[in-house]
Amino acid sequence: MTLGGTQASGDGMRGIGIYDGTGPGEPGGLAFDLAQLVEALGMRGRVARWRALPSPSYVSDVDVAPFEAASDGPGPWISGEEFLSCARAVQQVIDGEFQAMQPGDRSRPWLVLRAVDSSWWEAYSDDPEAEAALRRAFHDVRPARYQPRAT
Repeated sequence: MTLGGTQASGDGMRGIGIYDGTGPGEPGGLAFDLAQLVEALGMRGRVARWRALPSPSYVSDVDVAPFEAASDGPGPWISGEEFLSCARAVQQVIDGEFQAMQPGDRSRPWLVLRAVDSSWWEAYSDDPEAEAALRRAFHDVRPARYQPRAT
């Protein structure tokens, strides 16, 4: 994967960290959440199939069924539009990892988004267009500190 310039994991995935809102002179706390990340990916984020990996931790006024289904194992694959609707219902993701697959691809995720302790997000992909879209949408982008979980 070509995101960010971190060391590749065993499957070649690379990542970037996104910290908007947490830097010096900023109000503190993230200035975005999961829905804004998916929206930044444009149509590719909306046509992808998404799922939550086990045990996401989030704050919402309603239960988000596809996220709740991931309590013991990966949640179900859902459409990008349904995932975006779920993401909009969430006020804050504290910790969690979410995978996206492009239509027709069953080999490995196109993109992985990871919330880290409500402090920043990381994105991993081998698609340079995904990295470019995220870099256009967010201004405080750094190399990832972690790697996505094995699936």
